Amino acid sequence: MRHFRAMLRTLLRDKLYTAINVAGLSLAIASCVVIGMYLRSELTYDRHNALHERIYRVEAEFKSDGRSQRVATTPGVLAPMLVEEFADVQAFVRFTPPGSFLTATDRVIRHGDDAFVWSDIYAADPNVFDVFTHEILYGDPKTALADPSSVAVSRTFARRYFGDANPLGETITLDGGVALKIALVFADLPPNTHLKYDVLLSHRRVVVPEEEVDRARALFGADNFTYLVLPERYDLRRFETVATAFYERHMAARAREIHSEGWSAWLRPLDDIHLYSDVEYDRPVGNRYFLLGLEAAVAFLLLIACINHVNLATASAARRVREVGTRKILGATRRALALRFVGESSILSAAALVVALLVVELVVPRTPIADWLGTAASLRPASEPLVLAATGTFALLLGVLSGLYPAIYLAGIPALTAMTRGDRLGGSGLRLRELLVLVQFTVTTCVIACTLLMGAQMRYVASRPLGFEDRGKLAVTLRGTDVIDQISAIERELTASGRVLAATSSDSLPGDDTIGTSYMDVESNDGAMKGVLINHLRMQQNFVAALGMHIIEGRDFSADIATDQRDAFIVNETLVRQMGWRNPLGKRMGLRGRTVIGVVRDFHLHSLHTPIQPVVMYLEQTNFTGMTPELRAFQNRLLVLEVPAGDLSGTLQYVADTIRKFDPEHPFEYRFLDEMLGRQYSAEQHLMRLIGVFSSICVFVACLGLFGLATFTTARRTKEIGIRKVLGATTSQIVALLSQRTVVLVAIGSVLASAIAYAAMARWLQGFAYRVDVGTGPFAAAAAISLVVALGTVALQSLGAARVRPVLSLRQD
Repeated sequence: MRHFRAMLRTLLRDKLYTAINVAGLSLAIASCVVIGMYLRSELTYDRHNALHERIYRVEAEFKSDGRSQRVATTPGVLAPMLVEEFADVQAFVRFTPPGSFLTATDRVIRHGDDAFVWSDIYAADPNVFDVFTHEILYGDPKTALADPSSVAVSRTFARRYFGDANPLGETITLDGGVALKIALVFADLPPNTHLKYDVLLSHRRVVVPEEEVDRARALFGADNFTYLVLPERYDLRRFETVATAFYERHMAARAREIHSEGWSAWLRPLDDIHLYSDVEYDRPVGNRYFLLGLEAAVAFLLLIACINHVNLATASAARRVREVGTRKILGATRRALALRFVGESSILSAAALVVALLVVELVVPRTPIADWLGTAASLRPASEPLVLAATGTFALLLGVLSGLYPAIYLAGIPALTAMTRGDRLGGSGLRLRELLVLVQFTVTTCVIACTLLMGAQMRYVASRPLGFEDRGKLAVTLRGTDVIDQISAIERELTASGRVLAATSSDSLPGDDTIGTSYMDVESNDGAMKGVLINHLRMQQNFVAALGMHIIEGRDFSADIATDQRDAFIVNETLVRQMGWRNPLGKRMGLRGRTVIGVVRDFHLHSLHTPIQPVVMYLEQTNFTGMTPELRAFQNRLLVLEVPAGDLSGTLQYVADTIRKFDPEHPFEYRFLDEMLGRQYSAEQHLMRLIGVFSSICVFVACLGLFGLATFTTARRTKEIGIRKVLGATTSQIVALLSQRTVVLVAIGSVLASAIAYAAMARWLQGFAYRVDVGTGPFAAAAAISLVVALGTVALQSLGAARVRPVLSLRQD
């Protein structure tokens, strides 16, 4: 304890050294704790399932005309047919959104007078609770979904309608009057689960057709997430062989009929879905490049803080050479001196760890960092003992390692040498410190350059023309065929008021992940029909004009031409180029031989991550005759309104009141098109903000270290400064003398940083089909920022020393 108090007094005596060390290290450790908790959540997705190492999702690829579509979904008949022919399948579970897969899955569910909209409702096979792990609160998981009229709900769902009461046996009602009895309540799923749901319906029984032709037709669809349970340590290559044989046996003949070039399937381990899924029609998944970017940013920050710690430790120790000699003369052993230096460094690391944990516990929850990370997981250290243990171990190790230089080198200096040549010995670590400063500013400049390049790309994304107008477009969800049948009347009333400039409707909008893609027979220049993979956009009259699209050849759909409803297509330029059409008007498409009446200028149906693909646009059928009441209730449309910018709240209230006249049962649901499109880049925007925060911290920590280092360096050269001033040196010359080494180090670091940043950002930009040109501007700006910051920091300290009167400088020991 006596030695501890002595070390503590030493640290408190040099308050600047202690404050700089603790501030820099605590910021770095706090960042590591936050990102460590986030990474643990991301890297353990779905591992709460007891069988997670044996569960695989079936994914598929359809090929046609040189294009392919990789999807996360498969037809409902696939799993039962695989069980018939593939002995390795021990169980399967399918999840299907109710109604059409390509429509929104959120539904209004009622109990008494309570009605709420719920997202991610699925129908699942009755054995879902045997395959996937759930904490069961009420009910029997073995029989919960055996009855088609039963339903399993989450704790959150049950509390919304029934409070804390046991809801078993209670009846809830879906749109269309479908009554379901609650048979089971399960605890809310963990936040790190790729497939989230609050309601599970009983999966309708899929009958595998007896006739091979009917089986083949059923296999060319995709409306289920299919999961298989396979033996432990299963060899995935076996399934590839099985899938190839399955295609040849059941699908090849049908593929030739529809001009498809093939189908293949593979297995995705459950643990890999969140970070490695690269298929369409998947649920929201993670981004491993996002994780790599965060890991790199925090690693850089930690490296800078560690360099500060080591640099300041060596610089401080250099000033204590005579102290070492004095202690040796008084009887201190080499071992005792070494332990003292290591102990002081460890106390600093421990103090920084405590401050870091307080920052994470008290400050981080009051910032938007959790939202930027996109996680619902807790970012409180107490909830992650493994992260806490790793952080504490690291802090201890850092304290020991950073104290090794003074412990090993200075403690070994003979007492007489330390007393007589202490000043000259004190400079022996200069080259090491300069090397560490070079590394520090290379990292800092690299992080700044990456932040600037990411900002340039996101500004490019925001400013690139999309081929349609996204500003001022309001999309209102209409539910049920009774309301959809009244769309024309709703549009007339809204536009007649003057508050709505234009109105149209569609089943989806650019940027939706529900846009359908399928094979379609398309007429080539020689009159032959060939299968082409095409995106479908179903709409009503005036859609092209309302979204500001441009017809460059032919015409738009017309209400005055009756055949447009069933016989006309509009295509985009990309399809015309892909087919090599010299005259696209009149070309036949589809099984019923619709003809092309117009060509629209290319527009971005998806985000700028993907290139523009072939699109066909056609008028949506609104005849629901013969549809079952359940399916009629599940139909929905997007009413697209062009609204003026002024008095937006008043316009929204007017639209809501008008919609309630036609549909008093459903809540008013709306979204703005530009906001919806912006969410396509939320991961990149959040990564840019986070890296911007970390780059700012990097610069701050680097400045702290450089300021402390400049303080020690200037103190060592106090007499030299005094002599130079006596000989006539000006203040500016003294500042230039003390700063010139920093300028050289930053210049070298900027060149190295530019090469590293260019390589890293070139890979990141490959994720965009349309990207900004990487010029020299961001690298030059990053170098300039680093230089200004470094020079400002050093000059601030140097200026104070240069202004001291020479007589005072020469008197100092």
